[in-house]
Amino acid sequence: MASYEDFDSDTDEELLKDVVALPIQSEGNNFVIPSQTQNQCSTGMENIAEQSATQEQCSQQRVKKDFNEIVFSSDDFLSDMCRGQQCSVIQEAWIAGGMGGQQVKQLTHKLFSASQNPHLSAVYLMYHSYDFFKNKTNSLASFVVDQFEVWLDEFHKTNGYYPTVQQQITKEAVLAVSRQKNGKIVKKVVNMYRGVHYNTYLIPIVEDLIERQEFASACRLAVALNLFGQFKKEDFVLPLIVQDKLSLAEEYLKKDRNMPIDVVSFLDSHIKQPCEMLKEISKTSIPDVNYGKMTTKNVANLVTRLAKRFELDKKSHPNTTLRQKIGGLRYLVHKKYIENSIDEENWKELVEIAVSDSVELQVELIQQLVCVDDEAATRYAKLYAIPEDKLPYNFTPVVKSKDDDQTQLVTTPLNDWVVDSKSQPEFYALSMPFDLIHWICSWENVKHFLQIVSKASVVGIDVEWQPSFDAQLAKAAVLQIATHNQVFLLDVFSLREEKDCTAAQGQQLIRLIFGNPHILKLGFGMKEDLQVLSRSLPGLEDISKSFVNWIDMKNLWTHIETRYPSFVPTTATSEDTIQEKHKGLSGLVKLLFGLPLDKKEQFSDWQKRPLRKSQLIYAALDAFCLLQLYDYLQKRAGTLEINWWNLLKKLGTARCY
Repeated sequence: MASYEDFDSDTDEELLKDVVALPIQSEGNNFVIPSQTQNQCSTGMENIAEQSATQEQCSQQRVKKDFNEIVFSSDDFLSDMCRGQQCSVIQEAWIAGGMGGQQVKQLTHKLFSASQNPHLSAVYLMYHSYDFFKNKTNSLASFVVDQFEVWLDEFHKTNGYYPTVQQQITKEAVLAVSRQKNGKIVKKVVNMYRGVHYNTYLIPIVEDLIERQEFASACRLAVALNLFGQFKKEDFVLPLIVQDKLSLAEEYLKKDRNMPIDVVSFLDSHIKQPCEMLKEISKTSIPDVNYGKMTTKNVANLVTRLAKRFELDKKSHPNTTLRQKIGGLRYLVHKKYIENSIDEENWKELVEIAVSDSVELQVELIQQLVCVDDEAATRYAKLYAIPEDKLPYNFTPVVKSKDDDQTQLVTTPLNDWVVDSKSQPEFYALSMPFDLIHWICSWENVKHFLQIVSKASVVGIDVEWQPSFDAQLAKAAVLQIATHNQVFLLDVFSLREEKDCTAAQGQQLIRLIFGNPHILKLGFGMKEDLQVLSRSLPGLEDISKSFVNWIDMKNLWTHIETRYPSFVPTTATSEDTIQEKHKGLSGLVKLLFGLPLDKKEQFSDWQKRPLRKSQLIYAALDAFCLLQLYDYLQKRAGTLEINWWNLLKKLGTARCY
């Protein structure tokens, strides 16, 4: 009899050579085993010894697996020899029938029905399938498991109960699939064999996998058996992480409530020297470690991901949090001194938020400023009263005399601070009276706002949030919605703090605005705005799924610029076209209207109340200019005799009438 180890060829032709050639006879629509095979199944006691000797001889010739053979129990009705021959018939039918078919289904169901122990026959057939360890979704092993599940349901409908399964058979079944890489097979076998009922009895199987350093199999089986709280993080979760198999480790972590904190704290304590944690995970070397991922940056990103996934407090990962804040400070210094895109007032506010009362961050700020502004470094060193032994070694405070201060006052004329009304404007301005900007800070006012905006045909939408160096955690502070006549600024930060803030109110925003098919919504980079909004108010969690009839002006312009170069104004310079200096929405406004947006308020404290007038104007203009861009492009399409609605149809997001 051919065994499953023999079926390890690459082609169906080679596989067929290895299969025992047992002809399959048909009676009507039923497929039966030939009488010769049936006679072999009914061999008398005098041949049992000979059959056993033959089986033992065959087993010695088998290709050795990378684990011990599973020894299955026998039932009184169906001998191992007969079951093995039936298995060969099914495998031949599987290959001959193009890896499936009604014939194989009938043969497997007949095997289950003929056995007094169908659970045993099913696991035997599954385990001895030639492709059991090939991790294929369309394998014979997977087919057998699926068909046994179907057969059990049919048995239950007919008899009103499921056939009993013995604890020993459960152990054999779980042991058989313990190294199976197809998680679907593992879970189904555990469920069908009621493995969860005996989970503690099956712990030694998982422990054996851990001992063999087969961490993926150990984790997969522990999850299927609901063995949560039974293992330590060093058993398989941490080894899987250093092997870069995080998704599998997370399967266990999401069910074990206590372990995520331990894992995150452990990783956080090793972000400076990630390879050092290998010594603490295992006394022996762990196979297949992905050393390319064992860097400070990758481990810190991993900690951030896990902390977010399991909603852990920042106290569980202080080193990673400090590292993120240091990165944030460096970014602020870059925006202030390299890009010159943050004014002094916003800079002071953001630095105060970023540094807080952390001495490490205060020293880091001074270290960063030493490279670009010695006077500012000196000022902050005095402000925070940093001891000399903690100051950067290359830092020499700037000492200014009183004469220097007086000279500076004399040589700075007051007229330099007065803007010449006749000078050319530097930035694109809001062409709307300030009193048409409405601040909505209560849910009572939201109702009035909805009555007005829900009747509009087109609106511009933008979102502002507190500068954050982890965009995945950011929440909206202000939601701007502009019509052609006025702009509404919703104080999302205050609205979510109100006691009467409910999911129903958020859903009303979706129903009347975001999900309203009669309102065309305009945005710029809308994907990120919607992601932030989904975290900002109850009821907005699925806003992206409900969002209809919208145009991302960024995508629209990319499409237009590629297919219709004539849209670009003839007055635009080559620098305007490639948008070297001003990018994003500001660059598009400059290209089409001649002046960029003033983006200095973008990085400001959007949670501080009340907002400054400059912040309100900035927020209003970001939404209102979208309407102006849309109107300009639509009008220019008419001038160029380009069908505007056909152009929008190609985007696939706007409702075209």
